[in-house]
Amino acid sequence: MARERESLCHQISATKVEIRRVLNTIFPELESMCNPFTKVMLHFIQRFPSARLVSVAKPNSIAKTLKEKPCSCRIRFTPAELINISEKIGDDH
Repeated sequence: MARERESLCHQISATKVEIRRVLNTIFPELESMCNPFTKVMLHFIQRFPSARLVSVAKPNSIAKTLKEKPCSCRIRFTPAELINISEKIGDDH
C-alpha cells in the first residue's frame, strides 16, 4: 500500500511538472497569476488550452467557465485581464 501511494505521488508530481512546462510554453503569465492546479483553473485550461483561444474568447464566456466549477479560492483577475495578457503573448510570438 505504501509503495502504491509513493508511486501515485511520483506520477502526480511528474504530471504537474509536465503541465507547468506546457503552460510556460503556451501561456507563460498564467502561472504567475494563479495556481494552475485548482479545480477552476484546470477546468479553464481544458476549455481554453492556449493563449490564442483566450484572446479570441468573449469575456462572458471566460467568466462563465471560471464559475462552472465550485471553488473555495478567490480568483484575483478578471476575464478582461486574461484576454489582455493573452493578446500580448500573441504579439510576442
